[in-house]
Amino acid sequence: MGQRINNWQIVFQKEIEKPRNFNRGKTDCVMFVLDVIGKYTNNKLGQEYFGKYSNLSQGLKLLKNWGTKGKTLNEHIINLFDKQFDRVHINLAKRGDIVGLNSPMACSSNGMADSGFTVGIMCEGFGRFVNYKGYEDIPREQLQMAWSV
Repeated sequence: MGQRINNWQIVFQKEIEKPRNFNRGKTDCVMFVLDVIGKYTNNKLGQEYFGKYSNLSQGLKLLKNWGTKGKTLNEHIINLFDKQFDRVHINLAKRGDIVGLNSPMACSSNGMADSGFTVGIMCEGFGRFVNYKGYEDIPREQLQMAWSV
């Protein structure tokens, strides 16, 4: 789970403003979230796996090595965060929490059934998600899941 460090808000703000583009294994949705929370908490889960995969099948294999359960990529991603963090209602998600939604666009670009669940970081009333053009900010009302950090 991890504890937030002293003055975490300063580190958090720098991290969510840092330029990033989607890059599988480095700044895909899972690694983006793990990297950001690893900076403002003592949770270093993502460090060991940064850059260790470059396609979806390798990423899925890595999730299974983490001990996740499921039949689809979506289920494995959700299970990873369920194992590490407490799930909360989306209306209770605070700044710095993990948020997620199922994106048909992500599923289409992945070219794999049930692979569109994506995670991001809760900001002030919106979730910040990384994509190929940088960031996409999605209003809270469109988000579907949240985990407390």
